[in-house]
Amino acid sequence: MSEQKELRVLCLPFPNFDNLDMNGPIEVLCSGGFPVPYNVTIAAADEHTRAGQGYRVQRDITHAEALATISSFAVLLVPGAYAGYIMPYLKEGETHFDGLLEVAEAFCKLGPMEDGTERVMLSVCTGALKLAYRGLFDGLKVTTHFMSYDALQEILAGYKERNPGTAKGSTFVGPVEGKEPRVRWADGGRNAHGVRVISSGGVSCGIDATLFFVSEKYGRDTALKIAEIMEYTWRENA
Repeated sequence: MSEQKELRVLCLPFPNFDNLDMNGPIEVLCSGGFPVPYNVTIAAADEHTRAGQGYRVQRDITHAEALATISSFAVLLVPGAYAGYIMPYLKEGETHFDGLLEVAEAFCKLGPMEDGTERVMLSVCTGALKLAYRGLFDGLKVTTHFMSYDALQEILAGYKERNPGTAKGSTFVGPVEGKEPRVRWADGGRNAHGVRVISSGGVSCGIDATLFFVSEKYGRDTALKIAEIMEYTWRENA
């Protein structure tokens, strides 16, 4: 078996995505100091995708190309956006997110990588709404931005209703009594195929969740060192 030279991260932006939902986790993963470096690839429906903040990012590959090479990726990163750019497209017959969700679904059906490396899907903010609509949190714990708690619960219930007898249902994680008013992230555990699924609240929660992932894989000291380099105060407790 050849020595692994890099771990590939696949990012799935879409029109009006939140830039920090994507760039925050990328900053963590590309900070250096890992035994195997992370390399980021952007897959999108169009050549250029406008972020909610107004600028455009250029894709590296199409969704079709991402599907063709999906087994080469170790991490899938799905950012969110203002819910108004997502909710209108989560209904029967709507195709707006089909390409993105086909890629995410294919990733979630992969087992560990050839060398045994665990694959991880990281959903940030309202990215969870799209993934939940396709059932990619079924049987797992999940959270999202606190302003979309109700929307997420409705989507989870809708998926279960559309798939009677097969859907296991998901465990929504929101306010926790005795802790912060809302969680920062939820470690959903591994799905039926062995892919680990982590979801987070908005913006800075995505950074916290990525640092959690790093701490699980490389140790807490590594996560703390990255946070120090970023001059970021990591809120360790979900």
